[in-house]
Amino acid sequence: LPEINYSLELILFKFKLFTYIFNSKTNKFDSLKFEIFRTRQEVLETMIKGLTDDEREYQANIYGECNLNFYIRSFLETVYDNMCDFFFFFQVFCLVLWCITEFMIYAAVVAVLVVYNLIDSSLEIRRNLLNIRKMSKYSIDINLYQKNKIKEISSETLVPGDIFELPADGTAVPCDCILLSGSVIVNEAMLTGESTPIIKAHLPLSEDRFNYEANTKHMLFSGTKIVQKR
Repeated sequence: LPEINYSLELILFKFKLFTYIFNSKTNKFDSLKFEIFRTRQEVLETMIKGLTDDEREYQANIYGECNLNFYIRSFLETVYDNMCDFFFFFQVFCLVLWCITEFMIYAAVVAVLVVYNLIDSSLEIRRNLLNIRKMSKYSIDINLYQKNKIKEISSETLVPGDIFELPADGTAVPCDCILLSGSVIVNEAMLTGESTPIIKAHLPLSEDRFNYEANTKHMLFSGTKIVQKR
């Protein structure tokens, strides 16, 4: 895991769902990435210790909650977006034209329908986005191993570097993670479309550097279902 100086003050900002953190060495903002530039043995030796409360708070400030949560515009913002549509401007132009030619009753009826359609479509867009966010949010209670003690926490509070016990059989994995011990049979149909269960083995001791693509058989991915664990 990357070496962290917890005495430094964090300077970061978010732009279009990406987080940029200030790098004092290069004196510029770099996009936030969590990479593991260590051997498998070093990963095991580091991760098996878990994180302290201060380290977890530091990671949480950077990475946020362990969940898929996206910003949904307010109702007025959604209405404004719909008003910027070309067809809306065309309707307004027609209303002005009808008013000039003294088709006042027809223009009034059409204006009411346009406003109704604008409000209804904006409400429908927000309703759909709220339903999507509700379906995407997922949290379960898991056992966190932290400095020779175990405590139950919500999966939403997990941070990079935590070591935890996998949930019970039939439950979805709450995040992407490395399997440190045991073996797991998972269903990755949601990722690959292949319904055949996949066997995942724990990360072996090795001097080879950890690589995401080469070590997928030792990794569990968020949302995949646990069929059986040992």
